[in-house]
Amino acid sequence: MAIKMSHRWMSLFCIISLFCTVTGILGNCENLSLLYKKLKNRNRLEYMKHYFPINYTIEVHREEVLRVANVTCLRQRYNVTDLDLQNLWWFVSNNIVKRIQDVLLREHPSWNYTTDLLDILEELLNSTEDYVQPEGIVGDIMSRLRRPEGKGTLKSMKPKALLDNCFRVTRMLFSATCKWPERPVSRKNITCT
Repeated sequence: MAIKMSHRWMSLFCIISLFCTVTGILGNCENLSLLYKKLKNRNRLEYMKHYFPINYTIEVHREEVLRVANVTCLRQRYNVTDLDLQNLWWFVSNNIVKRIQDVLLREHPSWNYTTDLLDILEELLNSTEDYVQPEGIVGDIMSRLRRPEGKGTLKSMKPKALLDNCFRVTRMLFSATCKWPERPVSRKNITCT
């Protein structure tokens, strides 16, 4: 009798845990969908290209340039989990948008756009109850980016290119979970060297 009762409680606990997980994912999908819409090409063109001088670049650390190819290589070479890649995506995206906003005046037409992006990214972090500092290569990358003296070499990037990468990686990491229409990530095969 006691075994049957504990089995029922365990089943109920599993169902409730599954429900909470699904609810958390769907809540994140709402915020991710909002971010996805904000990162549409029309907005990136308007706020990150048309409102900036021609060939304007921002100095960022090489590891802050998170491209689809980088994510693919992390998966293939280091067997990085999707959760760790999503945490890395959030960390890098948040840093990149902050870097872009740092060069803007409050009156700049792109200020409100970057503020909206930061608010959505912050809401995503707050809605993730099970955030754990990634270990392995992803943890190493995030640790290096947190230390000002250890960030490595800088790279000049256009603001639009940075958000283009953010958009593509967002689509790559979350389209299956959030049921977005998938598009081919790249026409070429990605090889890790």
